[in-house]
Amino acid sequence: MVFDQYKSKGERIIADFLESINLPYNYEQGVLIRDRGYQRIWYPDFNLPDFNIYLEYFGREKDPHYDTSIKYKLATYQENNIDIIPVYPETLIADFGSYLSDEIYLSLHSKLTGLERIAGDYNSSRKRYQKSHRNYHRSMRYH
Repeated sequence: MVFDQYKSKGERIIADFLESINLPYNYEQGVLIRDRGYQRIWYPDFNLPDFNIYLEYFGREKDPHYDTSIKYKLATYQENNIDIIPVYPETLIADFGSYLSDEIYLSLHSKLTGLERIAGDYNSSRKRYQKSHRNYHRSMRYH
């Protein structure tokens, strides 16, 4: 990767880390967002295609306007069911590897829990349908 393609030192640190653990990523891959009634293309900093998760680096500190835009951006990603892991300068100073693995785990666990719930609902509905279908056929035999 060429250093010039990253917009900040923080993004470079993230890219170097992802490369050091051989985790495939795409830099600023476009994603379709529904925002204020319009469809737009946003470019989160990193996409982790193996997990369908994005990383967004928020590098400015102590800027109230920037903080407001962060909240808006994260809420918009959530409304669009896009998994975003926010990364801040203090996150990079701390144990970034542990933070990232914990956040990926939480995201995947949440997806799996949702899938298990859907599968449980489907199986429950299927059993009810099969039971009512059997009862219907039994009642038809005697008419």
